[in-house]
Amino acid sequence: MSQTTRRQALATIAAAGAALAASSYEPKAFKPKDFELLTALAETIIPRTDTPGAAQAGVPRMLDEDAQQSRSLKAKLDGALKLFRKDKFLDQDEAGRVALMTRYMNDNGKRGEAFRTIKNATIDRYYSTEAGLVEELGYSGGTYLASFPGCQHPEHGA
Repeated sequence: MSQTTRRQALATIAAAGAALAASSYEPKAFKPKDFELLTALAETIIPRTDTPGAAQAGVPRMLDEDAQQSRSLKAKLDGALKLFRKDKFLDQDEAGRVALMTRYMNDNGKRGEAFRTIKNATIDRYYSTEAGLVEELGYSGGTYLASFPGCQHPEHGA
């Protein structure tokens, strides 16, 4: 039988608080249904694993706040959301959502552009959060890197 550590207990409490805060958040730049779609897209791109997913890290809220400040970002996100809404992304189960995103990812037209808009915005914000930077990447701060090898995944050209 394993005992819960203080760190695990605090992480659980923090995750519960983040989930509650996310569920009670009222979007300012987006309509509630669009914010729900934005949240589902972000969570499909960076799902919860042993680290928080995009939704738990607060990415949808960050996107909403940034879109409120930037007409350009708001217009790009609105265009992307319109296409995902048309293809009924929210009506899909997890496998259907991944399949739809894969179709968008492989498209060279508007759908591909929509996917890249959502993906890039999600990733940029996620890796600026504690969940992305510290928990997932293990960044501890205050260290100097003599070099940075970049991504080592073969599919990314390593």
